[in-house]
Amino acid sequence: MNLRTLKQLGGKNILQREIRNDHDLLEAIKAGIPSLAIDYWIKDRKISKTSIAKFLGITPKTLERTKDKKLAQREGDAFVQLVDLFAFGEEVLGKKEIFLQWIHTENAALAFKKPIDLLHTSIGRETVRTVLGRIEYGIYS
Repeated sequence: MNLRTLKQLGGKNILQREIRNDHDLLEAIKAGIPSLAIDYWIKDRKISKTSIAKFLGITPKTLERTKDKKLAQREGDAFVQLVDLFAFGEEVLGKKEIFLQWIHTENAALAFKKPIDLLHTSIGRETVRTVLGRIEYGIYS
């Protein structure tokens, strides 16, 4: 977990606790990530709440019911993984706008699927992270 990921989660103001290391983040996930972190995170990204719900493995209606509450541990964990992946992608590609374009574009390394279409499972998120890692090290992807 890096500082950029924590900032994208809204930091102490949104998470309502200090996160200094992975253990602190684990405890925050167990206690429940405030759903306000989702609103904070999507405000400047081209991602709908319907897509976020799909990424978390819940229905949009269930996500709406979490408004002003905390995410269950499973959903909070998936959300943190998603935010971390986006932070990594933005870092690798240099700008949020470039990453957002990349994630919505078919990619040969992903069997010509759009990376965003793979983010609803942990295997899909890891596959996208692997492609980004290859890009980071200059391997054609």
